[in-house]
Amino acid sequence: MNKQILGIFLTALLLCPFAASAQIWLENPLKWDTIAELIESIANIIFWVALAIAPLMALIGAYNIMTSGGEPAKVKKGRDFIVYAAIGLGVLLMSKGIISGIRYILGG
Repeated sequence: MNKQILGIFLTALLLCPFAASAQIWLENPLKWDTIAELIESIANIIFWVALAIAPLMALIGAYNIMTSGGEPAKVKKGRDFIVYAAIGLGVLLMSKGIISGIRYILGG
């Protein structure tokens, strides 16, 4: 039994150089060719999701103000929602502008 296993192992070992010289072509399953393209795609997804969430947060803030019933704490909470949504939207748009500016300066 051990001689048979040893024989199979030695035969496989002798055939390895022939198998190693074979050309194997694997297609890229991703649509991106570089890491930079992959990161850019992920950043674009995050941008569009955040762009959709910011107005919703402003609407939640407006709803909190409308349903506050005059309570200063709820009015402040609603105002904070709106302010933070506006700040987030501004940062989001500036980040796209900064990236575009850097690409323009670097010639890419």
